[in-house]
Amino acid sequence: MATLTASNGVKTASCDAALNRLTTGTTDATPDFAFLNASNAILGICNFSATPFGASVINGSTGKAEASANTIANSGAPTAGTITKGRWRNRDNATEIEFDIALSGAALNLGSVDIPAGASHIAVSNLKFIWDVGAG
Repeated sequence: MATLTASNGVKTASCDAALNRLTTGTTDATPDFAFLNASNAILGICNFSATPFGASVINGSTGKAEASANTIANSGAPTAGTITKGRWRNRDNATEIEFDIALSGAALNLGSVDIPAGASHIAVSNLKFIWDVGAG
């Protein structure tokens, strides 16, 4: 089996390039984080800041590029349901990154995936993107 090994510079540059895709477009002032159910219906949307993530750095213990999200605004009143998927969308609302969400074993694990009826908002804090490419 062949192994791909990338320098730390390649890892951080590719991570930053992927996340910078969120800032493309002109329709909205900011990119967003959409929460969806199994039928792909949007249950709630939180807006990233105009610069959604800081520059990535290499985690010394894992060798992976990591970027921390800047402030993410709370959603408005969400629709009740079970979150199973997330989409990070650019300023034109085109999906740039899509991932599964669950209580465990998913790309994004949450303490709760159920939005109860009458919930006032969805809040996201301390979000980190980990780019695992070319770890040799």
